[in-house]
Amino acid sequence: MSVPEVSLLLYVESCAVDRGGLLDAAKLNMDDLELLKQWDEEGFVLFGRVDGKDVKSDGLSCWSYWCDLSEEAWKLAASERRKRGVRCRREGIRRLYRGRPVY
Repeated sequence: MSVPEVSLLLYVESCAVDRGGLLDAAKLNMDDLELLKQWDEEGFVLFGRVDGKDVKSDGLSCWSYWCDLSEEAWKLAASERRKRGVRCRREGIRRLYRGRPVY
């Protein structure tokens, strides 16, 4: 997967966990929407628009899309989140030790 695809997958996964599958329209660009439509056609991530009368908005976010991850998407998201966590932890440790290698 490309970096933008991984980023979108992790955003979708976090919304599935934290927002019951609702996605904020303001955080999705046209490329994201096209990729989500493609994933929906492939059955990787189910995706659609929330009915207008059910759209939730708090003034900052507009939760107007929904998603549901396939088993494959959940597994890939977990793997990618772990890789990101390791990378971020290593970068944080390097900053703490002023760039000296930490093993």
